[in-house]
Amino acid sequence: MDLAKSNDHEDKEFNPNPTVKVELEEYENWRTPWKFRLIVRLLGKRVGLRFMSMKLNYLWAKNGDIRVMDVSEDFFFVRFPDEEDYKHALFEGPWLIVDH
Repeated sequence: MDLAKSNDHEDKEFNPNPTVKVELEEYENWRTPWKFRLIVRLLGKRVGLRFMSMKLNYLWAKNGDIRVMDVSEDFFFVRFPDEEDYKHALFEGPWLIVDH
């Protein structure tokens, strides 16, 4: 084995933002599980799953039920029924729950 060839990868500069080419269909498959989803955290206060689910459904749900999952460390995974509810929550809010 030629040592000069085996060290070629060490000479290349590290690129922290590489370009990965994928077909549109593959990209759509990758993003489908995350479509109309948000990760939410209430700052400064701890609340349970039931409270967060009831509050977010009251504040954000317009066209259907929002599903809320407790992820951990006070983070919640929120799944919206459609794009309209997702955009309403993301761009219009409200973003304060019990003044936090």
